[in-house]
Amino acid sequence: FLATVFEKSNPEQSKQAVELAHAQIRKTGNLYSFRRFFHDESARKFMDDDDEWLQASESTSQKQLEILEARLASAQSHLSKDAIRTAYQALGDFHTKRGDLREASKSMLRSQEYCTNHRQTGQICLQIVELSINLRFFSQARDHVNKAENTCSS
Repeated sequence: FLATVFEKSNPEQSKQAVELAHAQIRKTGNLYSFRRFFHDESARKFMDDDDEWLQASESTSQKQLEILEARLASAQSHLSKDAIRTAYQALGDFHTKRGDLREASKSMLRSQEYCTNHRQTGQICLQIVELSINLRFFSQARDHVNKAENTCSS
């Protein structure tokens, strides 16, 4: 966005904005933002598409996802509510870091089903509220704010 704003008036600032965004995206490993960033024509003008980094990140990400899913399967086979909740939370955090907020939201909603005390329920509700706001699911955010308030008052 900033690259397009400064593109005509100040090309040097435009290039600097692209470089800063590129460095930040690479640092966080947010593949969703990386794809969106390089889909933009103004960004591609200043930077080469970083295919090697993208492939390596996707490969690493896929391995991490497999590990997290294996942990979830193991927890489910042992019927441990706490371990299942933690596994779903880890999956939600993983998807959030990658920029896949819909999958993160699904995982957090599932983890809520396995909360065993009010503190856990409140924490998960707050994470769901944050994800819901970022996804612009405002009614879901409002519902979980109410749930968190009711949980805290119990």
